[in-house]
Amino acid sequence: LANSRGGILAAIVSLSFIFLILNRRKFIKGVIGFLLISFVSILTITELNKAVTAYLRLDTVSDREVYWQMGVDIIKDNPILGVGVDVFDKSFFNYAPSSTVNYFKSDFLNIGKPHPHNFFLFFTAENGILGLITSVMFFVIFFYYASKAMQLTKTKDYDFYIITVAITGIGIGIFVRSFIEITGYLVYGYITRDLPFWLLFGILIFIYQKFSNTENQNPSNNSSIIYDRS
Repeated sequence: LANSRGGILAAIVSLSFIFLILNRRKFIKGVIGFLLISFVSILTITELNKAVTAYLRLDTVSDREVYWQMGVDIIKDNPILGVGVDVFDKSFFNYAPSSTVNYFKSDFLNIGKPHPHNFFLFFTAENGILGLITSVMFFVIFFYYASKAMQLTKTKDYDFYIITVAITGIGIGIFVRSFIEITGYLVYGYITRDLPFWLLFGILIFIYQKFSNTENQNPSNNSSIIYDRS
């Protein structure tokens, strides 16, 4: 597993959606069984309890609130245009408490550039109103194509339907993760760790166009299918 709580959360949400859509009964039974076994194991096995606590670093969860608040404060002072592209880390130290500043200065090379740990706050803080619109519309467009592709493939091609559900599940996981992280899907002007996502997004659009064109070319067949089912 990646040493990232956001990544773990995204994976859980993605897999839950995929299994819920493809096999709801088995998913519900599996989740109930898994939660019961995990809960009992963590309570009864001391070493496992310590390992889970250390891995999830539950004592640092509240730190996210500090970063979110700094993002909100920067937006309040720069609501229209933002502070500028790729400038958040420079404005960050003007708003961060001394403990956070010292934390970054102590190991800046390994920690990297500071950010608000929220994709929407990050884009809005740097780009103002246009950043807010971009960050929201990014997911609106993705889920539009995802929902349409799922509708088009559900009764026509089960293999493509499974692929579409999987990509949609990944998108939902990334959406949830976007509230606590900013990387992996949309950056400025270049592609790095977001390449896997854009490959999946390209496949999703291809599936949508493929079945959308097929539907438009055969309107009579589609209407007859609907009529027979009714």
